[in-house]
Order: sequence, then C-alpha cells, then structure tokens
Amino acid sequence: MTTDQKIRMLLWKGLVAWMLATSFACARQAMEETARADSCFWIVRQLLFEGNKKTKEEILLRELALLPGDTLPVAHWQELLTRERNKLFNTDLFVTVEAWIAPDSATCGQLVDIHYRFRERWYVFPVFIFELADRNFSEWLYDRGADLSRTNYGMRYVQKNLRGRNERLELLFQQGFTRKYEFFYAFPYIDRNQRYGLELRTQFMRNRDIPYISQDNKLLYWRSESVNRERWNSEVRLRRREGFYLFHYLTLRYKREWVADSVLVLNPNYFTDPNNNLQRYWELQYDLVKDRRDIAVYPLRGERWGLRLIKYGIGGFSDVDAFSIRGEGERYWQLKGNWFADLSGSFRFFWTQAQPYSLARGLGYGEELPRGFQLYVMDGQHFFLLKTTLKYRFCDSSTYLRFMPLEEFRTFPLAFYGRLFFDHSYVSDKLLFYIDNRLANRWLYAYGAGIDFVTFYNVVLQAEIARNNLGETGFFFNIRGTF
Repeated sequence: MTTDQKIRMLLWKGLVAWMLATSFACARQAMEETARADSCFWIVRQLLFEGNKKTKEEILLRELALLPGDTLPVAHWQELLTRERNKLFNTDLFVTVEAWIAPDSATCGQLVDIHYRFRERWYVFPVFIFELADRNFSEWLYDRGADLSRTNYGMRYVQKNLRGRNERLELLFQQGFTRKYEFFYAFPYIDRNQRYGLELRTQFMRNRDIPYISQDNKLLYWRSESVNRERWNSEVRLRRREGFYLFHYLTLRYKREWVADSVLVLNPNYFTDPNNNLQRYWELQYDLVKDRRDIAVYPLRGERWGLRLIKYGIGGFSDVDAFSIRGEGERYWQLKGNWFADLSGSFRFFWTQAQPYSLARGLGYGEELPRGFQLYVMDGQHFFLLKTTLKYRFCDSSTYLRFMPLEEFRTFPLAFYGRLFFDHSYVSDKLLFYIDNRLANRWLYAYGAGIDFVTFYNVVLQAEIARNNLGETGFFFNIRGTF
C-alpha cells in the first residue's frame, strides 16, 4: 500500500469515526431531552370556566380527569387537553368548546391554570315535525314513489339541560302515517357521586297502514280505513357510569300491541298465538357500552363497543318467550394528514321456539343497514354485518354569523368528506316463514363511494353511489342529526 493510499485510508477511518461519534452524541442528546421532557410536569392550580351561563360546574367537572392539584406532563399536555375538550363537547350541551393553558410557557414544576370557554347551545326546541314513515329516504323515494301520505307531522317539544344539570324533557304530538304521543325524561345523575342516572319513557302509537310480512325482501303493507294496529310501550332505565367511558344500562320495558283480525288472516305468524290479536309481554334488557370516540356525532379517532342482552317475556304475564344477544364494535383511525379509516361490525343471535313476525327484524332497519341494500330488508334470527370505510377530509371550517340575532346560532361549522366503502353481511333464517326471503342464508356485499357534509347542530348529510353483488347500482341519500 502506497503512502497516499495509507493517508486516504486514515482520513476515511477518521471521517467514519467522527460521523459515528457525532451520531451517537446527537442520539444521546435527543434521548436526554426526551427524558427531561417526560420527567417535566406542570401542576394544575385551578380550572376556569367561561360561557357556561346555564350549565352547572358540577356537570362539567364530572367529565374532567385533570383537576386542581394534578400533574400535567409537559410532553403530552396538548393531547391530554384535547381529550378533556372532546369529553365536554360530547355532552351535547355546547356549540363550541375551547381549552388552553396559562401561562403557556411555564417551566417545569410551575403552577398553571386550565381555561375552558364554551358557547352553549339553544336548549329549548319547539320543533315542527315532518319526517318520512319509511325505513329510509331511498325506500320512500324509489319504492313508495315519494308518496307524501307516508309522512309524519306534528310538534315535538325538547327541553335540554333543565336546571343546568343536563336533564332532558321531550313531549311528542304526532299525526300522519303514524299517530304517536310520547313522554320522555332523563336524569343524568340521581346520586351525589354522579354515577347513576335514570330515564323514563312512555309512548302510544296507532296505524292504519302496517307491514304485515316481507316478500322478496320488501315490506308488504295492509291498509284499511279503520285502525289496524295500536302499540303502547313504557320503560324505566337505570344507568351506571364507571369512570368516563364505561356505561351499564338496565332497562325494564312493558309492551302491549294489538292488531286487527284481518292482519292475522294475512299473516298467522304475526303474533305467537294466531288466535289472539293482543300481545303483551315484559322485557328485561342489559347494555354494556364503552365509548372512547373523539366526537360522537362523526368520529374520526377512537373506538366504541357494546353488548346487549334481552329477555323477551318475564313471568307468567307474557305472550312471548325469547332471548337475544347483540354485539357491536367500531374503530376509527387517522392514517395521515386528512386521511381517515374506520371499521365497524355488529352481530345478533336470537333464540326462540316460535318467532312472531313482530320480532322478526334482521338487517335493513335503523342503523343495521348494509350500504348498497337500502331498498331491502333481510329478516331472520341471526345476522352479521361488517363495514369498512376510507375517508378524506376536504375541509373543516367554522364561520361566525354576526347577523344572527341569537348567540347560540351564530357559529356555523362545516366539514366536507369524501369516502370509499365496502360492506358485507349475512342473515340466517331457519324458520323460513317469510315469503321468498332470497337474501337470507347467503353472503351479501356492496362497495361504493360517497360524500358527507357535517354541519349545524350535528346534522350530517350523506349521498352515495353503491353497487351490490346482485349486480344492482343505486344512488342513496341520508340525513341524520341531534337537537
């Protein structure tokens, strides 16, 4: 090896050694800084609330984990404060919730104050009702020809946050396709430790048009000039809250349903006893729910799961004897930037010797709706449903409308999302008393794309195009929200 080669070799080794030493020093410094940050805490001195003109502080404090005297890790304070802010927002009492720390440049061990600023909702809603009587907008539009006689109208009075304690009163007077009268009152907490809540509900409904059976996975209706069905339900529900995210519900419910003789002629299996047009029974229901979603109305992160057990028929005063187990789970992720994904699933098992049609619901009702099959019902005893969604957030903004006369309506939020989805489901029907129930006992799937608008007072507008494994393509619309 020549002298020049030796010199180059020494220089190369020196450069490599210097790079390794520098990298090690930088890594060590980064670890030390991380360790110092993880070991650095602030101490919460006090909580300051602003804008809760009606809401009591005890209701706010029930949602918070960071209280005076607690330590707050400097490295994670933004994440923890966002979590606290989301819990307050999910009470559904506020239009906006802001949270910050002062001073924001505090040193390790310093006392800090946590500030919360609220813009309360409008809590009194005497609302005029105009809603569809069918299962969803698409069924009403495509299968019922947008028939306006298949609508409900009336008045609903909603008083939220009664006494500033998040109590809720609802009174309903409804006419149209279904005549309905309802009373509901909810006490979020009935004990000093704010663990137990109570709900009371009673309702009466009357119909001339009723679905008496499903044929080819469509609901068939019977109509006459006289009343064909009357229902009266009453229930009391006890709620127990463990910590912040875990809930237990125990519900005792009484149901009384009468149908005209002609209904039993059309479908002898409508009730358990084909010779009795009055069915009465007690229900005992238990729910276990864990909810750690960031924003309940349109979650982007977090999870929710639940388990429900129902015993239909208690004691010797019930005309029904059945038992069901239902489970559900949801998981939401932020992938990167404005990309999000979610996965949700549900199942139900229903055991009975004789299932009346009045308890025959499988998929296609309420939230148990596979996308791409909005026009169908899949009745049966057991079902499984899995939904997958990929979302992209195009915008998320909030506009302050100064011209609005009421402060509670001046904040106008708007978020716009595009999404791709794929759903698959299965319904098991072993009793086989439905007519041409061709979508049961087979796997179903659908895929498509849609757009979502999330706006004022938790209203979500949805439009989508979907294609299912029956070879059908359709456009579907939906609107949901809370007051």
